Amino acid sequence: MAEQFRTVNKILVYIDGTDTSITAAEYAIVLAKRHDVPLHAAFVVDTKVLEDLMQARIFIAEEGADYEYDLEEDGKRYLNHARQLGRAKGVEVHPILLKGEPSREIIKQVEALDIDLLVLNEIEEFTSRRETFLDAKEQMLRRAKCQILIVKDEDRATALYEALE
Repeated sequence: MAEQFRTVNKILVYIDGTDTSITAAEYAIVLAKRHDVPLHAAFVVDTKVLEDLMQARIFIAEEGADYEYDLEEDGKRYLNHARQLGRAKGVEVHPILLKGEPSREIIKQVEALDIDLLVLNEIEEFTSRRETFLDAKEQMLRRAKCQILIVKDEDRATALYEALE
């Protein structure tokens, strides 16, 4: 397929440390394989939340550093799992571990890598308007300058991944 006629040239999947984000990664692997395009997977250590917890005196500096280290290790594990899922289907997944505020860091990566499809897991239900506007994925939806795909049907996404040869 000639590159100028592709509808998707580069994919980024946001992994937020939930099982549904791994399902989104599976679906992104299916898309990357079928379109024969690069796939990047990003995890963001949310340092903004850490700062807020320390300012609220929920954590002291040492506890915050330990928690940040734990989050970073979790991110590495999730990214490694995504790489293994890709490898099992013949797709190279390029892991990206970031630190900062998730929506800002993902938007920066979309722009820096010239991503034209951002894959997200389903957005949770909110109890207030304030939560909606503060949610990282909601902000990505509003600010990303690329197409966004939200993986909602987990069973179908997993079945497509498992059927992929």
